[in-house]
Amino acid sequence: EVFTQLPLRLTVGSFTTTLRLDLVVNRMLYEVKAVEQLAPIHAAQVTSYAALLAISRVKLLNFGADSAQGKLIGCPFANIDRSVVTVDRSRWKAVSARCPLIADLAEATMREWGGFLEARLYERPLLWLCGGKERCERKLPVVRDGIQLGQQRAWLYAPECAFVVTTLGGRLQHQEMHLRRLLNALPLRAWQWINVCHQRMRMITIIK
Repeated sequence: EVFTQLPLRLTVGSFTTTLRLDLVVNRMLYEVKAVEQLAPIHAAQVTSYAALLAISRVKLLNFGADSAQGKLIGCPFANIDRSVVTVDRSRWKAVSARCPLIADLAEATMREWGGFLEARLYERPLLWLCGGKERCERKLPVVRDGIQLGQQRAWLYAPECAFVVTTLGGRLQHQEMHLRRLLNALPLRAWQWINVCHQRMRMITIIK
């Protein structure tokens, strides 16, 4: 069987998004790129597709470099029940009236779509809840000792409150320290940090 631009629909609550898979041949997924160099973000994307299709192999093809590139990625998803997930809210705290909406939708997404997906997919319903990327995206000034050092993109869902989604498997303490330092330099009062590692979602509230 051969499918091109295969639509893959994801739904949670009232939110729906459709992914387009470049080429599927006999349950083998091929994703075609035209970039100078394949990057980890491309591998994360096709690994998410493999997870959603419950297949064991995907191949990245790139025709944007000086010569054609191909990368075969083995995936364990044919033998994993991704719907068996855990959600840890032990360090989560509501700091605005909208915080429960963010947390509840993040958990519903995890339970509906399963684990092992890239951060950008878990972000999509949350951005929709906030009115879309254009409405909630902010470029905030990074200020230390009264000196502006640059700007930081943040997803604001309430005044002075932003969410961040990661898919880190380790070094969570290091990431939390980074977010705390960044929070102190931004005109925010709280992060709602959502991290998904395989089949576990953790929600951590970081307050200034």
